[in-house]
Amino acid sequence: MIADFYRMRIVALEDANQELRENEIKLVGFIFDLLDEDLPEDYKNVIRQEILND
Repeated sequence: MIADFYRMRIVALEDANQELRENEIKLVGFIFDLLDEDLPEDYKNVIRQEILND
């Protein structure tokens, strides 16, 4: 019984960690995109909206 609880807790924590890793990858991509001086202003606005909606 307690083992099942801890197993479910571990699974939930692993899922949360995976979600954080995916968000980190997305944000790092946005940072590299924003470092490009030739990036259109429209795309910068899309990135801002994506970041603010998260």
